[in-house]
Amino acid sequence: MTNDLPGHIPTTSDAWLKRLDDLEKTILPKLRQKTIKYTDAMAEATDQLRKFDLIEFKAGDVVILLAQGATTKAMKPLLGPYVIHSRENHSYHLRARDGSKLPELRDRPVNLEIIRLVHRATKHHWMNLCGGGRFDIST
Repeated sequence: MTNDLPGHIPTTSDAWLKRLDDLEKTILPKLRQKTIKYTDAMAEATDQLRKFDLIEFKAGDVVILLAQGATTKAMKPLLGPYVIHSRENHSYHLRARDGSKLPELRDRPVNLEIIRLVHRATKHHWMNLCGGGRFDIST
């Protein structure tokens, strides 16, 4: 009768084997489930934190921004194009294509999560190849 109590310490080998068997059938599977669920959640959280570590824009890259807040069909969901000026951690300072500051951004850095690449800056941009965008058709 006292063998059925939860705090009872088994004294015989059969009682120990029964207790180990109960442990393997009930507690260990639950423990495995909880451990897998916890490690999966931790891996997902780490992936979310590091997913933007692989993305890097360079000065001169042309980008657009995803509009923040609620947008309707009549509103444009994208803003820009802008040019990357400098980087600050996971944020970037943007400029207009002519290099002037953007009053709507108030010289604040823009979070990487809302920036989308239009095209990369190259050493020989097509505008530079065409004489700064001016075409001479007289020849």
